[in-house]
Amino acid sequence: LRLVVTGPGVDTARAAPLAPQVTALAGLEAAPAPDSLPETGIGGGDVAEILFTSGSTGVPKGVALTHRGIARLVTAHDMAGFAPGRRIAQTATLAFDIATLEIWGTLITGATLIGVPKPVLPDAAAFRAHAARHRIDTMVIATSLLHGLATQDPGAFTGIRAIHAGGEPPDPVLFRQVLAASRPEVLNNGYGPTETGVFATMEPVA
Repeated sequence: LRLVVTGPGVDTARAAPLAPQVTALAGLEAAPAPDSLPETGIGGGDVAEILFTSGSTGVPKGVALTHRGIARLVTAHDMAGFAPGRRIAQTATLAFDIATLEIWGTLITGATLIGVPKPVLPDAAAFRAHAARHRIDTMVIATSLLHGLATQDPGAFTGIRAIHAGGEPPDPVLFRQVLAASRPEVLNNGYGPTETGVFATMEPVA
């Protein structure tokens, strides 16, 4: 276990009881970028990750997602908000395919990924405060979670400029309430089984 301290002026000696290894990033110099990337032998058609889904059968099965397929998640759809300087929420567990887009979409585009603690997710007031505090401006969210937050407070997404929802049929009433109260620049409704790599189709609601 290693504790990495990112803030300046932290006393690493006081943090020592928390972990066997404590590393302070403040004061460390970054290594110069290499002139060329190392050869890996990995191509776009190679498997990047395997997710397990039960689909409609109830029997778990592994789904292999390729590097090319993950890259296309961002490039093939109008994924507004996935860009350098943007701050993207991570709401999904790593076992859920939405996390693929949250994590790899952020890395591909040079955005910043902001974790949302599990206890915050079902609480609209806590989520709204967390999003404002961390300046979250983009998110991919399961439609059921959007419905749950919007039922409590349709303004819970205030300040989030791009929302990409998917997974279940949207409730038109709740979506209209979110548009009116939170006023996102983009609200997309997407759908796709895990086999297609998160989204197979996406249409703008706003």
